[in-house]
Amino acid sequence: MSLTHPFIFFSSDEINALRRKASGPICGTILKNTERVADARLSWEVYTPALVPPFAGYRLKAGQAMNYDEDYAAKYVQQYRMSMLVRNLSEFYAFCYLMLGEETYKEAARRWILTPCRWDKRTWAAYEESKLPIEDYTPAELRSIEKSGGACVGVVVDPEKDYKKPIFEDTGIFTTFKLRGLAVAYDWMYPHLTDEERETVRGMLAYQGDRLYHHALNQNALLMNSILNHTWLDTAGLGLAGVALYFEHPPAREWVKLCRDRFVGVLLPRTVGVDGEFPEPGPYVWEYSYTAAALFFEGLRRVTGEDLFASPAFRRVSHLLTHVLSPAGGLAFDDDMTGFDRADGMAYAFRPLMFRFASRFQDPQAQRYALYEGFDPPGAEKGKLYPGGKWYPEAREYNGHWEYIWCDESIPPQDPPDPVPSTLLRDAGWAILRTGWRPRDTYLALRGGTYLGPHDRMDQNKVVLQSGGEKLLEPLYGANYMHFEYFKYTPGSNTILVDGEGQTEIPKEAQHATFMNQYKTENTNGKILLFEPSPDFDAVIGDASGAYGDRLTRFWRCIAFLKPDCFLILDDLAAPRPSAFDWLAHSYGDISIRGDDVIIRKPKASLLIRAVLPGGASWHLDRTPPDTNNERLLKHLALRPSRKTSSVRFLTGLFVSPADREPVSLRAEEKGHSVIAHLTLRGQTLAVKFDLAAKKIQLLQN
Repeated sequence: MSLTHPFIFFSSDEINALRRKASGPICGTILKNTERVADARLSWEVYTPALVPPFAGYRLKAGQAMNYDEDYAAKYVQQYRMSMLVRNLSEFYAFCYLMLGEETYKEAARRWILTPCRWDKRTWAAYEESKLPIEDYTPAELRSIEKSGGACVGVVVDPEKDYKKPIFEDTGIFTTFKLRGLAVAYDWMYPHLTDEERETVRGMLAYQGDRLYHHALNQNALLMNSILNHTWLDTAGLGLAGVALYFEHPPAREWVKLCRDRFVGVLLPRTVGVDGEFPEPGPYVWEYSYTAAALFFEGLRRVTGEDLFASPAFRRVSHLLTHVLSPAGGLAFDDDMTGFDRADGMAYAFRPLMFRFASRFQDPQAQRYALYEGFDPPGAEKGKLYPGGKWYPEAREYNGHWEYIWCDESIPPQDPPDPVPSTLLRDAGWAILRTGWRPRDTYLALRGGTYLGPHDRMDQNKVVLQSGGEKLLEPLYGANYMHFEYFKYTPGSNTILVDGEGQTEIPKEAQHATFMNQYKTENTNGKILLFEPSPDFDAVIGDASGAYGDRLTRFWRCIAFLKPDCFLILDDLAAPRPSAFDWLAHSYGDISIRGDDVIIRKPKASLLIRAVLPGGASWHLDRTPPDTNNERLLKHLALRPSRKTSSVRFLTGLFVSPADREPVSLRAEEKGHSVIAHLTLRGQTLAVKFDLAAKKIQLLQN
């Protein structure tokens, strides 16, 4: 059977019904916002991106201006940004024309589709000619290029000079991002293109798809040996291009089969966690992996009938997103990946996918996410940021068209029915403690699990805390290209420093192997030793003893959550030699120190942190290294013992919005392997026992 374009997500017979969705209050709002965004972006340029120098580009030395070579970073971001713009705006304007019929949208769609399809092959290949012979590249450098989406696809030998010149091409994200958007836009705009324009687009999709398929068969494209984000989006992008050409270019069926088999045999079973986790720290890459896969799965279903979207592994993604959506509208720990893969807007970026889970499976919890009361209205221009760094003004990718297509207004939103809202995401080792599902609820996340590959933040046993609609304890990340040793790693997180240093970094050449050896095993850098949630009291213990190399022999973080607004945190640390320890607690709020207490204030909520153990410890508020704007933020907060020691216990109490209630009291009683915290809270005298020998936390009095 041959289908006529459009057919991937809807047919020509379904377009009128799709337009009628605008009569509903939700879809009507989305379409109005979509039209506003479309009008505002009509002048955006389809520029020809610069070619990227084919080298790793890393300096990796603290104190230098950037952790990337300036020229490499600028050109890489330029390619990355344009690939995402083509992916997004080609399909976006095609949708706008089909729904709204404006000629300006038709011309914008044609421009975003045809301009990249008329680029020469070198522009699509993305990399400059190499200035070095292949022998001058180390295995680590070649691996770094590969992880960034490129590959050495051949070597040209000059026998007279005994010179072997490597040929580098993009065989990953720059190509597959564009293939996704162009495949969708080609399908939707097919009836509105001339025969010559169709051939131009079809020819470029066919050439690039055949090129990637050939290199993939040689294990030289799509990061075939990986199971992380590039492999997901590359496989999905090539697969979706194959779906678009399924009835026009016979080899496209082989692309589709390769991509389908890769998902079924490797990516779905090996990547997706038992609770839907994507095993990397940043929601930026969860989104473009899971959303790209969803698009390919839905396209595959249209041409073959096979429904990978409904596979048990992919269905679990909805569970993940439901439970990591934080009250303040973030995801899990709100980890940024690098200076150009930020967490800002990522919860909104998942709205289309959650609308699809809701509509496909009549899932009220997924609908509740998509319509979360802490979000701006559907169709809001609040999604993920295009990569830009310091070279481009901030602008957000817009996916209102997918929200509109996948929204079913008949499904009522509903909170998860769990009597206890706290949850443990087992394969990632993320413990989420919460009081409920509203924007002002209290929420604490603790990390204690597997190493998460090349983007790992080296921050086992970190915490973030939200309450009253504010992020009260948070990482110090942001759009930073400078001082990765601080902003990307342990010092910028709420965990522990030993002698001023963070957790042990994995050598670059061992990062992927380390991840593969740890994920979904017991052999992990961090662990959750205890997770016992209940309606009024949650207890969790994280173990990061193995995260500091030989500098620590023990780091247990024990947390008691006395709901709704009090946390007790006991950290038990031991080192082979006397060491200086820093207990970190960061926030972008106003920070003031008053003896043993710290007050963090934000507009809608505040936090009191009271230090009880060790005796004689003191608070220090220091400046960060310079960020991308050359600002040194007075936000690095640390609790430090008075002297070096080979073992120490930190006991702190965290009390949300202390200005809203009577004063609290907190003291500690140490008894061998136990610590009992006595506190007076809301007129009650309570005691919590941390039994380290038994790995238990008990509320002794109610």
